Amino acid sequence: MKARSIILDKVRNSKPSFIPLDDIKYSSMVCRTDRNNWWSQFRALAETVGASVIRLDSQHDFQQFIDEYCEGQAIVNLYHHPDAPTLMPLDNTDLALIQSAVMPAAFAVAENGALWLSEKQMGIRVLPFICEQLVLVVNEREIVANMHEAYERITGDLEGFGVFIAGPSKTADIEQSLVIGAHGPKSLTVVILGNGGSDPA
Repeated sequence: MKARSIILDKVRNSKPSFIPLDDIKYSSMVCRTDRNNWWSQFRALAETVGASVIRLDSQHDFQQFIDEYCEGQAIVNLYHHPDAPTLMPLDNTDLALIQSAVMPAAFAVAENGALWLSEKQMGIRVLPFICEQLVLVVNEREIVANMHEAYERITGDLEGFGVFIAGPSKTADIEQSLVIGAHGPKSLTVVILGNGGSDPA
């Protein structure tokens, strides 16, 4: 028997017995921040990681934002708005033309400023990563306190694919030079719909 096999057998035989995890009720965990402050906590964390956050409290304000934001741009708009221009990519060459993408997020997380998108919200998996500017829309009611609550809301077997997004794409090399947009959008704008705003599609 080769030394490699001997070593691997010893590793296999020395594995501890399986110990089942405790059945933890994450929703019962105490959140340090009052629910009324989740929105402000989310905003602070999202801006810390480079996102721009705006709050709109009426359908009129939201429509005005979309109209102004979409003007003159090549965009993909996955948020229901009948008057907004929409460019749905038909093949890979169309993806190169996309300047901005507007899409709903399923929910946001107050403790880290992240937003969850399933494949349903993306339309195309690559879309939130290949556009130059990304706009995510979420209702204030859909902000959860922490990742424990977030994972309880994710149904991976039904959604197939999903991703947490926090801030624009960024990377830093060993010279400590921070590059924004190296692997994805150069900017992330989060629209929080307060009372009177529309629900994400």
